[in-house]
Amino acid sequence: MRNILAAVDFSDVTQRLIKNAALFAHSFDAHLWLVHVAPLDGEPANYDAGPQEVRDNVAKTIRKEHKELRDIADDLEKDGATVTALMVGGDVSDEIVKQADKTNADMIVIGSHGKGGILDSLMGSICQAIVRKATVPVTVVPSREK
Repeated sequence: MRNILAAVDFSDVTQRLIKNAALFAHSFDAHLWLVHVAPLDGEPANYDAGPQEVRDNVAKTIRKEHKELRDIADDLEKDGATVTALMVGGDVSDEIVKQADKTNADMIVIGSHGKGGILDSLMGSICQAIVRKATVPVTVVPSREK
């Protein structure tokens, strides 16, 4: 195992996800790819046509998330990990699978929130979509510890 992709969403499961992904990367002496997908609401043309305040808020959020992702990567690098942080935009499940292919990931590590219906309560809908679409093993980190 040479490359591990961790899908970071800055939710309550993120710290546990990072901890587990870092343990896998350390165990296998693998490169850790931290990927955050900024979901695109509508077409990019809608972003351009929106009020300046909306565009400013979107840009501010993207800058904040990029800094948070970079800070996580920096902390992991201080602990000796080989890490690359990537921030992309698009459909979350599609982009995670796409980035796993691009980075030659041998494993994807994702968090599950389980906030939806019966099936979603076991594994969130985005999580389910990634598991269905992925061509490599997917490790799901639950939102709660035992």
